[in-house]
Amino acid sequence: MKDRLSALWGTPPDAKATATQGVTAAIAEQAAPTPTTTVASAGEPYAPWGREHTDTNDIEIRCRSGEWVQIRDPYITGAEGVGDTIVTLKATSGAVTLEGRNLGELRRLIRHRKVDFIQEYDPGRWHSPAGNQPSVDRVTIHQTRVPQLVAQGKGPPR
Repeated sequence: MKDRLSALWGTPPDAKATATQGVTAAIAEQAAPTPTTTVASAGEPYAPWGREHTDTNDIEIRCRSGEWVQIRDPYITGAEGVGDTIVTLKATSGAVTLEGRNLGELRRLIRHRKVDFIQEYDPGRWHSPAGNQPSVDRVTIHQTRVPQLVAQGKGPPR
């Protein structure tokens, strides 16, 4: 029966296995996702912060690892820092510490509510910013944790 099918399809019996492997490889090649271009290969410059939406009242902090947190403007209780290299945003649910260089402009923009995202520099995505350009090199998210007893409604220990 295999010979009859091979004859029907016009493939010699010994070449059938090779043809099947070739078709399987072609299908696998078509199904394989094409590699996407990275931002660095596309040449897009790194923007450590910016304004994507004018109608928002929150700041989205984006980490290199993919982790992110949104801090709603009404819950930002303050900001503090050291020179123009460290900025800490304090909120009712925790804080976010940003470390980098030339962050003085970021402090001003936060104060005037002119920024809605801040992102950590990722060398795998963007070209390295020039030495005089601002850069957020490290983001640390500090979450306030509710003690387990309070979370279960049992109150503080006595």
